Amino acid sequence: MNNTLEVLHLNRGSEIEHSYEAKYIWRIETVEKTRDSFVDQLKGLACFLVVFGHVIMGIRKAGIPTPKSMVFVEEYIWTFHVPLFMFLSGYVYRLTGGWEAKGTRKKFLLHKLFNLGIPYFVFSSIYILINSVTSGVNNSSSISDILMLWRTPVAQYWFLYALFILFVIWSIIPGGGQLLI
Repeated sequence: MNNTLEVLHLNRGSEIEHSYEAKYIWRIETVEKTRDSFVDQLKGLACFLVVFGHVIMGIRKAGIPTPKSMVFVEEYIWTFHVPLFMFLSGYVYRLTGGWEAKGTRKKFLLHKLFNLGIPYFVFSSIYILINSVTSGVNNSSSISDILMLWRTPVAQYWFLYALFILFVIWSIIPGGGQLLI
């Protein structure tokens, strides 16, 4: 597998010596792109544990007899899976250069708004729409709940909401992202 990434840079003509005709010159630079496979494995494990914990909880809440050992496993999973996700998000934030990698805080936050905000609003809205027209769901909703998504996250989408808030905090405080790691 090729782990290189071609990055295109734009230089304004004023930065180019002896070239008064050229307004722009493009150069291609090869940058080594690496992934931390251990982090990927931990993210996969955390995803599996979230699903497994919800399955156990669903079985239990449906009134199906559940061995005490499974209740213990469920409770144990809840003690660390969210902190693990948050830790991994912070670790990857730091590993990829934090907000500085995007050049400015504004560019970083717009990038995060696009990558976290759009999925949050789209999938939360779909969730609310389905729950508002379906009877007998666990969490009934009203279509007007969509208007409150900016301040009241729904269901499992709270994680995207909280993660975005953490990225905002880390990018606006002085030295954000360098305090603990």
